[in-house]
Amino acid sequence: MSKISYGGFGFHEEIKGLPDSQHCSLVHIGYNMTPGDRLYEHSNAHRQEADCLFHYTTKGTGTFRDESTGQEDQVPAGSAFLIPIPSQSSYWNNPPLEWECMWIFFNGEIARKLVDQLIQNNNGNHVFQLHPDGPSVQALHKLHRLRMNGEPHPAQANGILYEILCGLFCPAEEPLPEAIQKACRFINQHFNNPELNVHMVAEACGLSRSHFSREFTKFMDCNPNAYITKIRLQKAFDLILSFEHKMKDIAQLVGFAEPGYFNAVFKKTYGYPPGHIRKSRK
Repeated sequence: MSKISYGGFGFHEEIKGLPDSQHCSLVHIGYNMTPGDRLYEHSNAHRQEADCLFHYTTKGTGTFRDESTGQEDQVPAGSAFLIPIPSQSSYWNNPPLEWECMWIFFNGEIARKLVDQLIQNNNGNHVFQLHPDGPSVQALHKLHRLRMNGEPHPAQANGILYEILCGLFCPAEEPLPEAIQKACRFINQHFNNPELNVHMVAEACGLSRSHFSREFTKFMDCNPNAYITKIRLQKAFDLILSFEHKMKDIAQLVGFAEPGYFNAVFKKTYGYPPGHIRKSRK
């Protein structure tokens, strides 16, 4: 199997019996990090890659502008923007910060109607605040993991696309407290620090360690240490798929001090060692 290009691997397949203009299908899914040493701006006015774009921030922050209204919104970690294409809009990074994102391009009349309805329900705003363990974000990561094993079946891939979009219709019943949101942002910004621990996160949130641990577990359904490990593994997955780094360096890049421990945790979580991903893509 050919090597996947960084931030540009994709799949697309028509559904038999349904015109291409009507079905809901994925065109590309990708991951990229925009460096903070220069400004990168993208206009959506004349784009033709697909009918719609979902763009989720995993680290750093960017800016989205609705050119039709002049409204600008920040898109920090844990948020996303959703647009039809082409669209009178643009987005850019905010130097000197890096902007790390996951995105999907997708097609279809059904998808376009869902996107329009979602934006209408969001008071015309294209930017969505997402729960880090909510259905849309988890489905997005699931799609990346499936892609690791090759081309997902179109029905499976499109089903996950629906999970992502439908998750935007169902915001969390109980919004996360600001302290928990701040903790999630802090972890996403500092996951690569091997010294990162619960005390550091609690201190950044202005809470005692014991109170913070109780509150975090209550709202996130896992303890802070488990969440830190989860984020590190997700970042490791993205780096492995990028083919930009040697396997022996990835453990350190995501905050694991010992490669052996990283390999053991990865295998326990996913059922196979990290090297299996690279081998399956060759």
